Amino acid sequence: MLPELKPSSLNKKKWEYHDFVFERWTLARSWVCLASGDYDTLIPALDFYWSTYRPQILTEVQKWYDDGWEALEQPGVQGFKLNWVEVVSPGIDPSDILLWFITLGIALLMQIWARELPRRYVAYEPIEYRLQMRRSNYSA
Repeated sequence: MLPELKPSSLNKKKWEYHDFVFERWTLARSWVCLASGDYDTLIPALDFYWSTYRPQILTEVQKWYDDGWEALEQPGVQGFKLNWVEVVSPGIDPSDILLWFITLGIALLMQIWARELPRRYVAYEPIEYRLQMRRSNYSA
């Protein structure tokens, strides 16, 4: 006769959670672009920061992997927290005047038609990169 099998309380997996945070920004922190009315500037900013800091972030995440941690989601652009500011350039730059002169006023007409005056600039700065990690703890 076989012994009766009961679920064992041994080897119950419990998870320990912790956030991986990266804040060591090595480059000039701002990413600036000329913003138009319906163009979302956040996506290119996230792509820029991910392509710039990806090797450093993945090196640090690998250290966590080596210590038994695993990421709850794939590292990527979604981990960035960015601060942004919009600046409106109210006037005409000297470069505008030079452009109008060189193009005999055609650039002025194009800017008026495209409603590019005044110009809006959006600047993004990284605050942190955060990735939720977990590792298992076996309880007896």
